[in-house]
Amino acid sequence: MVWWLWVGCRSPEVEPIPGSEVSFLEIWGSYNTDRVSTIDLLDDGGAVVGLELASPARTDAVIKRLSADGIEAWELRWGREFDEELHASQITSGKIRIAGGIWEQDITFADTRTLLLDVDLQSGALSGNPTWEWNPTGARDVVWALLASPQSGEGSIAVGESGEDLLLVKLDRDGVPTDDVLFDGGEVERGLGAALAADAVIAVGQSTDESDQEDHGDLWVAAFEAGDLSERWSLEWGEAFQSEEIGNAVASDGTTIVVVGADALGQGVILGLDLQGALLWERLWDSGGRDSGRAVAFDPDGLAVVAMDAGTDLALLWIDPTTGGIVEEIRWGGPEDETITALAIDDDQLCIAGTITGGPDGAEQALAACGPRDPLALPEAPQEAP
Repeated sequence: MVWWLWVGCRSPEVEPIPGSEVSFLEIWGSYNTDRVSTIDLLDDGGAVVGLELASPARTDAVIKRLSADGIEAWELRWGREFDEELHASQITSGKIRIAGGIWEQDITFADTRTLLLDVDLQSGALSGNPTWEWNPTGARDVVWALLASPQSGEGSIAVGESGEDLLLVKLDRDGVPTDDVLFDGGEVERGLGAALAADAVIAVGQSTDESDQEDHGDLWVAAFEAGDLSERWSLEWGEAFQSEEIGNAVASDGTTIVVVGADALGQGVILGLDLQGALLWERLWDSGGRDSGRAVAFDPDGLAVVAMDAGTDLALLWIDPTTGGIVEEIRWGGPEDETITALAIDDDQLCIAGTITGGPDGAEQALAACGPRDPLALPEAPQEAP
């Protein structure tokens, strides 16, 4: 399957790619700050996407299921009087679980509470409690990653941030918290991504020592027992004093951990670690613009596929996890500015999701593209403003 999803504009016609089965456009929304935040592939060849769709009053969470032909099977829009943000998704027990945060503000306060939506894959109906009230600090509380629980097989481990600490929470099949840890490593820890590596939860993000005015934050990786969520090890990676590094995503094949992020110079950062947290290799990637590793996943061939913001384009890098060598590299984009937020791979397909600028005011529209994985055949990026 090859398909496009658009939000916010009418786009030029897309010609079918030779050898591809499907190539089409879909249009949702209007000119706002919209994005596709999550994308998950289904066994039937279809996909479920989680979007943030903005209006003048608020931003809502929107979940859509698409068939293998790109036809919308159902849509669920969920929102309150404030803004919803989505960051994580997981297919579990016949439903899609999507998480993020609810931003609330009035004259006296502004904070973010964790958001959890369980949606039935067949009907698109909410199943279970649509919100998960955490927020013990009265500050920013948000989920950035959802992992399948290795113990139960039906539950989840949510990873994110709560105030100035890393948040880890076990959820049962109904989304009810059964155990939680607020990890305080003595600094401000933000968990922006997570993955399972054997029997450990690997969290990645940023660690900042606010007591030191010269410390601007390091890329931070930590491992926790999947059973009791106790800490195993942690690693901080920074290039220089007074620099700013951040980790955005992590993946593991059970032997090697691959972390992606960005450094203070606007270069993409790719790190390879063993399961004990030792640094095996590091790679800085520079397109000539401002770069950032935003997503990573292992493909069926055992390569780590890294999705990069590459200046105003996107880049996909196929990395040998044992050496850090680049096996293959492609750039994707047109004259507009594209950014990537999510990546999905299975035996047959590769999908990217994020945003594209366009229209008279340069607003962000939500974007996703899927194509055959091998050989990769993503649709051509638009050559004019959508």
